[in-house]
This record gives sequence, C-alpha cells and structure tokens, in this order.
Amino acid sequence: MKEIKKKKIIRIVFIALFTLIIMGSIILFIILKQKTYIVKYNTLGGTIIHESKTNKQGELILPNKSPEKDNKIFNGWKYDDRFIFNNTLIDKNIELKADWLDKGYEYVQVIFSPGDGFDDLVVYVEKNQRVLEPIIPLKKNSSFEAWYLGNDEFDFNSRIEENIVLIGKWDTSSFIYSKDDKYYCFDKSFKIVDGKCSKKLEIKSDIDYYCEEGWELTKDNQCMMIDTSTASIDATPIYACPDGYQLNNDKCSKNVTTTPSTNYYCARGTLQGNGCYETKEQQVQWASLSNYSPAVKEQQKNKYASSCSTKGGRFVFTNDYCACFVTSTYSVGVPKQQTTCPSGYSLNGGICAGVQTIDAVIKEYTCPEEYINLEAKCYDKNKSIKYEEVKEKQVCRNQFELVDGKCIKNYEEEAFKKQ
Repeated sequence: MKEIKKKKIIRIVFIALFTLIIMGSIILFIILKQKTYIVKYNTLGGTIIHESKTNKQGELILPNKSPEKDNKIFNGWKYDDRFIFNNTLIDKNIELKADWLDKGYEYVQVIFSPGDGFDDLVVYVEKNQRVLEPIIPLKKNSSFEAWYLGNDEFDFNSRIEENIVLIGKWDTSSFIYSKDDKYYCFDKSFKIVDGKCSKKLEIKSDIDYYCEEGWELTKDNQCMMIDTSTASIDATPIYACPDGYQLNNDKCSKNVTTTPSTNYYCARGTLQGNGCYETKEQQVQWASLSNYSPAVKEQQKNKYASSCSTKGGRFVFTNDYCACFVTSTYSVGVPKQQTTCPSGYSLNGGICAGVQTIDAVIKEYTCPEEYINLEAKCYDKNKSIKYEEVKEKQVCRNQFELVDGKCIKNYEEEAFKKQ
C-alpha cells in the first residue's frame, strides 16, 4: 500500500514539473517573439525630436516633450495625415509628422477619449471647421466601433463650434479576418485587400469664397474694389518701436551705457612705451675753413665729414663752415592717465551714458472713419467703393479629392498578421 502511494506522489510531481516546463517554454517563446519598432519624428522645421522605440508589445510610446516652432502651435503627431494615439499597436517602423497651427486664429478643442487603457488625444481645429477622424486606436482582443458625442454616433461631416469630448466604443467579441486567415484589422469599417486594411473616407466639401482679379474679399464675404481714380488723402502712419525703446515722433530711443576706456597721453613729447620722449637735433661740432688753401680745405672738409658720420650725425658745409648735427631722443616725463567715452556718450560716475536712437517702423496706416485705407492713401467710402457678389467654389483639404461634390480619399494601412 505504501509503495502504491509513493508511486502516485512521484507521478503527480512529475506531471507538475512537466507542466511547468511546458508553460515556461511557451512564455519564453512569447518573450523572444516580441519585437520593438523604431518611430521617427519629422517636425517639419520645428525643434528636433529624437527617434524612439515601441515597447516589446508593439505599443507606440509618444515623447513627453513637444517640438517648438516660431509663430506656430504644436497640435499633435500624424501618420499619413491622420492623428495617431499614444499606446496604439504598430507592427513596423514608422515616421510621424508634426501638425502645426498658425497663431492668431480662434480654435476649439476636440478630445478623443477611447478609454480602455489609452491616453486621450487632444487636438484643436479652427472654429466652425471639421475635424478629421484619427487613426483608429489598435489593441489586442478588441476592435474599435465608433466615436460618440453623448449618446449619438459622431458625424465627422459636422462643423465644430465649441469644445467637445468624443467617447470611443469597443467590440471585444471578434476580429475581422481575411479569407485566407492571415491578416486582420481592428476596425470593422475597413476591408482587407492584399494584406492591407482599406477604407474610403468621405466627407462633405468646404466652400471657398473668392473674387475676380482686382477685387478684394471682405470679412463679410463681399467683393470690394476701390476706385483709385477718385480723390484721396494721405493716410496717417502709426509708428512702432522694438521692446525697450521709447517712441518719439518717428524715432525710437533708449538709454544705454558702456564701460569707459582708459588712455595715456604726454603733456610734452610723444608717448613711447611707458614714457614720454622728445626727439631733437643738436649741433655737436663746427669749424671754419676760411683760412685754409683749397687743397687743405678739401682735406679738412673730408675729415670733419667722416667724423660726423661716425657720430651718426648730419654733416653740413656752407660758406667755408663745417657743422655736424646729431639727433637724440630723451625722456621728458611720465604719461598722464585719462578716462574717455565713445562719441555721443558722457562720463557719469565712472560709466559712459548715452542715448541710442533708431528709425521707428511703420506698423500700419489709419484713416478717418468715413475713409478706407489702401496703400497709405485714404479713399472716401461713399465715393470710391464698389461691390459685387462673391464667387463660390467647392474645395477639399487634407489631400482629399473632390468627386461629385464630395471629398473622397482612399485610406490604407498595413493589416496585422494573424499569429
């Protein structure tokens, strides 16, 4: 009996160890099979964002730091012209492009809240414009159904007039597989074609207003033309200065300071090194040759000339007189110190103070209320303005194509391989 019980325990332990080995092998296989992908960021002229990698589950991890660009507002990352979610699944190396908005316009906020472990996606659109549906967030064991505003499915043809929050809904019941069961898409609205998830995106076209050449489109969508042949008056220029300057008529000025410079000078002589020196030519030798015969006179002259040359002097012979002049340099004192400022500055308490003046720039021109401004001229609104009806045309944006009054775009993304 004890022998049977012992064999039974050994059998149970063996089965447990075998099960652990099999499970460990499966887990190790899954870990080794996981792969990371490289994500590159094209900021389109903004500050550089270095490439990153997905985690081992293939989830996109967007950078915490946003790029910056002069006079622009960063509005998120796009893949193939559509916004993409953080934490979404990808199965290849991709490049994301920054989306930028111009400053100075009125924007409304659209929050896409998919829930189920995803971060919210916050984007901004110009008021009274449409928002483009983002790339569907992808996750395992779930497929995305639709975006809802309140209790109703959101219509992406509608124009956004205020801040809204769109809530995502999921279907965890099944995936959509291709006929050969090799690929699947997480979004049921996509069809699988040649290993790709394909969908025709369709939105309403926008209306652009325009005027014929020579006419100007006003803010209230009218075409206006100014008859420049009518009488006009000069517009009044409005000047502006850079920060830190004060406007004075058409000039900009500001107080500036600089460090004075220290100079040395000589009250007498010239400055040479650390001293003041004078250079002077002095007569050191002379003789009269008037009592000598011509032959002896010539000999004496040559003698004095040679002697003067030896001294480094200048020999002069005139009216039977020989003279030797030697130039010498000698000290006449030490230099004096003085503090000076650049031209236009004055010394005040050890600092050079002055006023920097530049020309002001013309910011704009203004006209009296009953006039309108055109190229620095003011024209009477009642005599110089003509109006005509505005023209209309249908347009598509974001690389959509206008087809029969609608904006169409065939969108494709890589399908996921079934494992």
